[in-house]
Amino acid sequence: MNAEEIVAGMEKKQKEIEKEIKDMSYTIFVNVSTRDVSRTDETDILYKKPKKYKIIGKKLIIVTNGTITWIYKPQEKSVRILNAPSEDFVPLIVYAKVIKLILNNSSIAEYKGTELVENRKAHKIMLVLKKQLDNFSYWFWVDDETGLLLKTQTYRDDKPVLTLEHRIFKINTEVQDSEFEFVIPDGVKVTRKDGQLYR
Repeated sequence: MNAEEIVAGMEKKQKEIEKEIKDMSYTIFVNVSTRDVSRTDETDILYKKPKKYKIIGKKLIIVTNGTITWIYKPQEKSVRILNAPSEDFVPLIVYAKVIKLILNNSSIAEYKGTELVENRKAHKIMLVLKKQLDNFSYWFWVDDETGLLLKTQTYRDDKPVLTLEHRIFKINTEVQDSEFEFVIPDGVKVTRKDGQLYR
């Protein structure tokens, strides 16, 4: 097998599973390591077709019902409301497109065999982009059964600087639309910006 075959299989499986999935939830575990700092964060994701999602992190909560998006920063006690759906979120079920884009812009693409991730068999590939300022490589662990991305690591000079894992999957649990309506807390500053996502 090679990296191209793994990504092609991932894309095929994701197209199949995308037809079956109505909603899904999972948790993203992120570990960032630098010379001075090692930090771990968790983010809960709730997604419902076609464009409803909720992202819950420690410092930021984003909720969209497909028409209106709320961006809530608890520490700042502020909410920004957009009269437009956010396009920044990429559902896990379409990650194959993202990895294929990276693959097409890579000078090195290697298949590294299989490995267990959360007791699931995963195919491992390593990609190095054609144009980069530093010595980075990108590693991806793809679930053999579903084609979903289970884990990714970014290396710099052969040392991991970013690890991202998707865990605690739940699929088609009949998530209610009310989950994607944000209730603004009392005492919170509310601002609006129509049209495009505030950055």
